[in-house]
Amino acid sequence: MSRSISLSILLAIGAATPVSAGDSLGPYVGLRIRDSVASGKGSELVASPSYLERRGSGVVIGASKSGGWFVLTNNHVVAPERKGLVPVPSVYLDGDWRTGRVLGTDAKADLALVHVKSSLKLRAMNLAAAAPSDGSKVMTRAFAAGTKWTTRTATLRHTIALADGKQAIAPHTHFVNVTFKQGESGGAVVANGRLVGLIYGNDVENKAGLCVDQPSIKAFLTRWNNGEVTTASVVPQPIRDARRAETFTPRPVRNSGPAANFKPRPLGR
Repeated sequence: MSRSISLSILLAIGAATPVSAGDSLGPYVGLRIRDSVASGKGSELVASPSYLERRGSGVVIGASKSGGWFVLTNNHVVAPERKGLVPVPSVYLDGDWRTGRVLGTDAKADLALVHVKSSLKLRAMNLAAAAPSDGSKVMTRAFAAGTKWTTRTATLRHTIALADGKQAIAPHTHFVNVTFKQGESGGAVVANGRLVGLIYGNDVENKAGLCVDQPSIKAFLTRWNNGEVTTASVVPQPIRDARRAETFTPRPVRNSGPAANFKPRPLGR
């Protein structure tokens, strides 16, 4: 019996304008990524229309002292298509796309921090103080296909049951009993009004959604505050796939025996 966890990354290509069900002032936002051949600060880049536009989701997590807002999303959402390109993110706020820049990334945890300049008074979401307990009820909130506002009720699990009945865990990952659509990467997993996870893909074989867990988000933001996070992990797609194949190795719960590696299969590529 198969015991692998098959990963699908949820990135939409060439989507339309988000329909946000009244949430265009945050904390849940749509992201648009275009690549540029220019170099320099992200706020100074002009995206080239010759490269594919990609869509994902994000969460406003706070205001910056310099004016603007911080948006949390996935590393694979902002990563460029190939070497030599620089990602130019835009955030959909109050009916318009606002150009931002990538501040920092973590390829292993699949997290990225984007800054967008805006004088709008946005709603921001606080990170939960701790991870929810196994079996907690949560809400997922994101933009399916990069455009359609989607919310679901789900149960969060720290482990996943494999096909042979054994339980497995995966680095930086919690599981939910719903699956996601393209464009929902970077969307929020919420419990009691606080952020407890970030959507990043599906376990296709075991029919579960995957989210970056609260401890990984907290560690990433702590490193950012300490000046330890860079954009070095924003890497082109082929390299990104190779890294994910090496990084995402589910580890069985005690006495469960070995488990197979994740097999990344990005959608829409």
